[in-house]
Amino acid sequence: GMLQDAVFHPGSDLPMWRGDDPWHPLDLLLLDNCLLNARTGETRIHTADFLGTNFIPVAYDPSVSCPTWLRCLDEWWAGQPDELAVLQEWFGLNLTADTSFHKALILKGEKRSGKGTMTWVLEQLVGKPNVCYPTLTGLGERFGLEPLLHKLVAVVGDARQAASGSRVLLTERLLGVIGEDPQIVDRKGIAALPAVHLRTRFTILSNEVPTFSDSTGVVASRFLLLIQKPSVSFFGKEDHDLKSKLALELPGILNWALAGLARLRERGRFVVPEASETAARDMEIAGSSFLGWWSKATSPDATRDVEKEALYPHYAVWCSANGYAAEASGKFWQRIKDREAKGEIAEVKLRRGEHRVRVMRGRALDACDIEDLAERWEAEARRCGGRHDIYAAFRDAPCGLPNCDARCRAFPF
Repeated sequence: GMLQDAVFHPGSDLPMWRGDDPWHPLDLLLLDNCLLNARTGETRIHTADFLGTNFIPVAYDPSVSCPTWLRCLDEWWAGQPDELAVLQEWFGLNLTADTSFHKALILKGEKRSGKGTMTWVLEQLVGKPNVCYPTLTGLGERFGLEPLLHKLVAVVGDARQAASGSRVLLTERLLGVIGEDPQIVDRKGIAALPAVHLRTRFTILSNEVPTFSDSTGVVASRFLLLIQKPSVSFFGKEDHDLKSKLALELPGILNWALAGLARLRERGRFVVPEASETAARDMEIAGSSFLGWWSKATSPDATRDVEKEALYPHYAVWCSANGYAAEASGKFWQRIKDREAKGEIAEVKLRRGEHRVRVMRGRALDACDIEDLAERWEAEARRCGGRHDIYAAFRDAPCGLPNCDARCRAFPF
């Protein structure tokens, strides 16, 4: 009765002890043959005083190894020891209900590069009842969080870009779940749960890094991106008996994962490989029109003054040329203020003749082709009929571009 109440009561937070116990419940693994303290390595026999739904159907034997698994990993991650170390730590963390590291994983690689087998092993290791299989589009829908209830792992296989209408909600939910924020979980046919702490870690498989709608860059910082070298592919060379072989090694793979968990907890954080940091920056830029413009169309220059009113037209035209949807001017200026607060740019008032003008100092706008900008401005003006704030900015702004000439004055940016 207590277990049923813990599982279905909106305020429950499993795993938990019935009463007091020195072993923290988030350190415990409910294994086939014992209760294991993953932090100390101690074991106990199963007890009715420990309440948990995440049973792991693997027997604990600290003396066994997993030679086939290690050989496969060496092939899949040849020459990438840092990525392999992160993967080992990720497997270990997924055994527990500990979400305090606030991370999710994106696994990117060519077809037949071992991604599916790696996640299959993860599923077998934590137990299939502890795994759910959402899609990115589904996570952005009303009942998208319901499949995550009481699951340790969410595997998004062969991830595609989420539908544009659901991207904002998808981003909010990913940030909330990864960041341990209580979630409202709508359920079909029954009452919603008002404040649920979902202890689910996301593992996303993809042939390309997905794009999330995020103007702040926070989503990219939450992901560990493991990218296999492009040359790694076993297409046409598959071992169709491999899963059967690996199933026999699950107790040894459990020990391998526990070693990664111990290393992660001793260090206190993941060490991100250099290639992953580069991919995370690209992911951050792809998800934000402002960050894309800031990093690709402007550059640091302490001596450069740009008239303030020239910034937004330059940004809007760059977005149009590069396939981004430009943010409204109010949000754009808020981003600029954030950059001012970080000391990357400063607003200065200068006197030019009889007039005082506001300029932004510390950032140069990349030179643009004037004729191309003129054509884009005219097209934008026709598209929005003079009603859009982008058009208003184009119409009223001074130039400010570094390659300004007489022709540029005919088109105010």
